[in-house]
Amino acid sequence: MRAIVYSNYGSPDVLQLQELERPAPKPDQVLIRVRAAEITKGDCELRSFQFPVQWFVLPLRLAWGVRKPKRQILGGYFSGVVEPIGDQTSRFQPGMRSSVALPCTWVPTGNTSPSGSPHPRPQAQQHDV
Repeated sequence: MRAIVYSNYGSPDVLQLQELERPAPKPDQVLIRVRAAEITKGDCELRSFQFPVQWFVLPLRLAWGVRKPKRQILGGYFSGVVEPIGDQTSRFQPGMRSSVALPCTWVPTGNTSPSGSPHPRPQAQQHDV
């Protein structure tokens, strides 16, 4: 799987395209092959660790990583196609189109999502905007 990752806070230069091991979904999860993703202001703030509200910096440092990011993949809004599913997942099937909007731009490595987080998309709806 390819992903844009960052291992240090900083300018856009810290972003790198890397090959990562493809995750396997847990019993209540689905794996989504991302076809389109949105980059938000929040993603840029997390990457640079520059925030307009300064009192928020210390709690975020503790949550996201003091010296480097704990989670190295940004993004919380994307669409794609469901691939493998966990054996306790009934709402999705491989091949279904899905959209995901996760809070706080948190995406587990590999975009393996709890089966309640993705939302089905009409098959005719394209991934591009």
